[in-house]
Amino acid sequence: MHQDNEISHLITMLTGCTHLCLTDRGNTAIKLALQAAKEKGHTSVLLADEGGWMRYEEFSRKAGLAVAWLKTDHGLIDPSSLPEHPHACLLIQTIAGYFAHQDMKSIRDACDHTGIFLIEDISPSFSEQCYGDLVICSFGKWKIVNYGMGGFIGTTRDDIQLPAGINLPSLLGAAIKKAPERLASLYTLADEVKHDLQMYSVLHPSRKGVVIVVKYASDEEKRNIIKYCTEKGYGYELCPRQIRTMEKAVSIELKRGLS
Repeated sequence: MHQDNEISHLITMLTGCTHLCLTDRGNTAIKLALQAAKEKGHTSVLLADEGGWMRYEEFSRKAGLAVAWLKTDHGLIDPSSLPEHPHACLLIQTIAGYFAHQDMKSIRDACDHTGIFLIEDISPSFSEQCYGDLVICSFGKWKIVNYGMGGFIGTTRDDIQLPAGINLPSLLGAAIKKAPERLASLYTLADEVKHDLQMYSVLHPSRKGVVIVVKYASDEEKRNIIKYCTEKGYGYELCPRQIRTMEKAVSIELKRGLS
């Protein structure tokens, strides 16, 4: 089916991806990216030990790719730790766990040096500069493009063949146009929350994010952080959770509150 030209144009304008495939959901984009990496001769996937998506490992193994885990600093990858591995691909979110922006330029440079194929999940940061050999994104509920369905896989590389995309509802265009403002507003709100909670142990407080992860050292601290969330009307999740952090913490889900 021929995919929507207006939506594709908007995505290209905001991401720089010149080749696109629109998908029914983000998970489909992940599967297609892993299959494309395999077709390019890659045999394994490097995943962050914290701050990734819960389906990365499952989809990698189903694609017939070996999985290796990278030790991170609460989701943040040290580019200098990436091994030389021309048959590996690295699958990461631009914002680890939605709470700590990766140094994507340095990671891109490291991948170029080591021969690693970079799959960049921009679901937490759509509308910012992209660095991946392949870029994937979800437009699901509470994402930066907060539409409730759809996604895409994209690239600037002419040597990567993407499958034909699908049509997505034209109303998605409005959500895509709103994404840069939504992302900027979430960054601003995150800074305000970090300031409010500076007496606690906020993970990676200097990094941009759309979620705030706050460690607690006692049940009293946990109750106080949850009370703050309740009074402010912020959704929250309790950690340890691999998609956020394996520490005892409260993940303040700011992205749920802004339309």
